[in-house]
Amino acid sequence: MDETLFWTKVTALGQIAGAVATFVAVLVALWIARTERRASIKVSAGLRLTFAGDGSPFEDKILIRITNHGLRPVRVSAVGWRTGWVKFGPKWLKFQHAVQKFDHPVSLMTSPTPPPFDLGPGQEVSLLLSPDPFKKPGELRDTFFNRRLPLRRKVSPTKICVVVSMVAAKASVTRVEKGLEKFLATGVIADGADKANKAANRKEARA
Repeated sequence: MDETLFWTKVTALGQIAGAVATFVAVLVALWIARTERRASIKVSAGLRLTFAGDGSPFEDKILIRITNHGLRPVRVSAVGWRTGWVKFGPKWLKFQHAVQKFDHPVSLMTSPTPPPFDLGPGQEVSLLLSPDPFKKPGELRDTFFNRRLPLRRKVSPTKICVVVSMVAAKASVTRVEKGLEKFLATGVIADGADKANKAANRKEARA
């Protein structure tokens, strides 16, 4: 092979490799920039026992924890619930949405007020809700947290998610923990404050 032709091909391959490397670098830079701009939060919702440690009894609370894992601040505009399985379909399958009202006192680790509030990178907020309003039977439980499935007389639990809405970003939808899902569907907390307080009272009586 002619040496000039050989080195011409090598040079051409080098130029192609350089162009590919530059293209990949540009894609990576764009992806990083987009990731930095994207809101990234982690949400969880479940039942928790609270204990003051001053002799007062245990209390049941619904805890919704929101953590900003992204590199940009986010503004949480609302917190709510989504039940059901699909966006389109028959009524017993379709999504239903509800916004949580914070008429009762809430506890926020990093913010003095309920939504709307801001979360900086790495910040976390925990909202504590009283479970008492969810214990009451009625339409909320029968048609929102449960569904009437075809050919069944009794209502059946549906899929329950907590929804955190943000300004200029897609809402975060996260399935709640099993214990909370069961409570919202039945109004009963199996292993909650009542059980813990009875155990504490028995222990105190034996002392």
